[in-house]
Amino acid sequence: MTAAMVIRGRVVSGCGEGRYFVGRKEYVMQIEEALGFIPFPGTLNLQVESADLISFQRLKDRPAIILEGFSHGKRDYGKVIVHPCRLGDYGRCAVVIPEKGGYREVMEVIAPHNLRERLSLCDGDRVEVTVPVPG
Repeated sequence: MTAAMVIRGRVVSGCGEGRYFVGRKEYVMQIEEALGFIPFPGTLNLQVESADLISFQRLKDRPAIILEGFSHGKRDYGKVIVHPCRLGDYGRCAVVIPEKGGYREVMEVIAPHNLRERLSLCDGDRVEVTVPVPG
């Protein structure tokens, strides 16, 4: 039996960087291979509730899928930690934690669909993300 970590947060708008990075073909190919889907070009951003911040930060140290970084021209793209998850009842998604940059209190979630539209989410909506934790 696999345990799970539940992290709660509220939907917030991002600045569009997730769209840029998730759209890089090198990441798209790795996501498709590891998770079996081509990600929607963008992330759902969740402001993690203060009670769950430690759990969110611990995800960086848990066994995970790693998307390898790459260079393109003069720009380097770092590794990305990926944890398959469920967002409420929707199960085809993953938490992504960039090695470079990234948010300290905002969790980014990718999926093959626009999660805001698919789940009728608006800024301020409270959601739960369930991440399986290997025992």
